[in-house]
Amino acid sequence: MKNPRLWWFALCLSLMLSSCAAPTPVTIPSAPPTLAAAPSAVPTQTPSSTPTFTPPPTASPVPSLTALPQAVGPSNFPAAVNPLTGLPVSDPALLSRPPVFVKIANFPRESRPQSGLAKADLVFNDYIGEGTDRFTAVYYGQDAAKVGPIRSARRVDAQLVRMYQGILAYAGADPERVFPLLDRYLGQRAVNAAPATCPALCDVGPHTVFSVFTDTALLSRYAAEERKLAPARPILDGMAFDPQPPSGGLEGAQVSVTFNAFNKGLWKYDSASQRYLRWQESVGEENSISMLPLTDRAAGVQLAFDNVIIAFAPYQTIAPTLHDITIWYNQDGRRAVLFRNGTAFEGLWRAPSADRPMQFWTPQGQPLALKPGNTWIVLAGVSSTLTQDAPGIWNMTFYTP
Repeated sequence: MKNPRLWWFALCLSLMLSSCAAPTPVTIPSAPPTLAAAPSAVPTQTPSSTPTFTPPPTASPVPSLTALPQAVGPSNFPAAVNPLTGLPVSDPALLSRPPVFVKIANFPRESRPQSGLAKADLVFNDYIGEGTDRFTAVYYGQDAAKVGPIRSARRVDAQLVRMYQGILAYAGADPERVFPLLDRYLGQRAVNAAPATCPALCDVGPHTVFSVFTDTALLSRYAAEERKLAPARPILDGMAFDPQPPSGGLEGAQVSVTFNAFNKGLWKYDSASQRYLRWQESVGEENSISMLPLTDRAAGVQLAFDNVIIAFAPYQTIAPTLHDITIWYNQDGRRAVLFRNGTAFEGLWRAPSADRPMQFWTPQGQPLALKPGNTWIVLAGVSSTLTQDAPGIWNMTFYTP
């Protein structure tokens, strides 16, 4: 539309009409455990000293796009609004393609800082065994020119990518226990790094676990041209967004994610940017632990996310570094805790079918409103603990299943 005032009037009118629609009724089980303080479980390994903190870099975190003035979702999103962030996009044509999923290393520590995480709409964070974790970043409303380093796929990726009707960039997979699942459920949508996938997905360096990267725009083009995936807008209804936080909740100034005594991530709420900033452990001499800002190598800034969600899901151990995580067909709902605007909110997550995104609900069965912006989702085992060590100071300690 040539007249910008008319464009904004039309968008606001669309939002007002969509916000009046009542959400589809759902059956939700009884309320999950109430958020409360409790002693945290102690990992079997213990660092030799209390973690210390290093100040973040001077550059400001990547800012969020301006949030819409009204709530949107969990369905009937305006055409120019990204249903994974609740924000308008600069190029609506991007929304007529499959979301790009990228499997990104967090271990070995030499893989840090990663590139491209600051531009992800969503990041799923799952345990992969032997005390380590891995990230699956999702790009839909914007692209990133360099994302990685890319590592091997896991069984859960077949579920997640199909739910969002996406494509997956990965570098290798267990030939007997992972690759058949990718082939069965994703087919041409799973893109394994190889010489033929360049320049979209390439080993750009010395052929190590740190040298495979992707350009998400080129990967989208590769999927369309080489894998013959016709452009079409995926159905991504499921998440609700509101600039105003829900009522209630408990103080949530920070939440740590402890997979192991020597693998700890930390999110600290920054009141200036109104986002959660990411810190990651570093192990020094005599196993001393310090917490360092986790930056985006490409952007040169500390990672900042608008929402952090701890979603509890069943893990099944197949091998020391291979697990199944049950995501599909979670009709009744499992516990989820949302951290936004410095507050923790109890909720539920659901995955009602194999080809629709995760949904987040209040214990009373209403959509749980996320802050418009990007979201980091930790897939915690159902036996994991989430406790308050002090008012507003939360710790998730991971356990299987």
